[in-house]
Amino acid sequence: LAFALMTGLLYGRFSRPSAKIVFSENLLVAPYKDGNGLMFRMGNASKSELIETEVQVLMAFNQREEDGTVNRKFYPLSLEINKISFFSLSWTIVHALSDQSPIFNFTAQDILDANAEIMVLVKGTDETSQQVVHARRSYSGEEIVWNAKFSPVIERTSRGVPKVLTRRIGTHELLEIE
Repeated sequence: LAFALMTGLLYGRFSRPSAKIVFSENLLVAPYKDGNGLMFRMGNASKSELIETEVQVLMAFNQREEDGTVNRKFYPLSLEINKISFFSLSWTIVHALSDQSPIFNFTAQDILDANAEIMVLVKGTDETSQQVVHARRSYSGEEIVWNAKFSPVIERTSRGVPKVLTRRIGTHELLEIE
């Protein structure tokens, strides 16, 4: 009985599914619609799909109040798409830098001076085990690349099946400033 109990506890501890999500190393500020967008890319490195996958992005930065004190403020960032039914390949998450954004008209130096941090939480259901899995990532102001775009990461196998090159999920190209 003790052996069965120990085996069950160890199996339960080490067999929990985890989200095998690969995040880009950098956030990019890239052209988006009529302005710019703050974006990062993630890929599913698991053999199984994640279903009902949801992303939340929160930004924290120091803000000087009228009385001169500095407070850490937290703002949820609205996303172009924050939930998808199937996550099997890659997904570029975009926050439009519009007049509704808490960092509208911020420059690279403004982000650094405010000691900004962007926190990402991903939640989805593993299709194999039907259990909810989580992944998280945090980006600092130094990890934001301005005027860049992501390089393609999907290629097709010899049978024509799309495949994500997870090792290249964060590759990007700098854009020429016009």
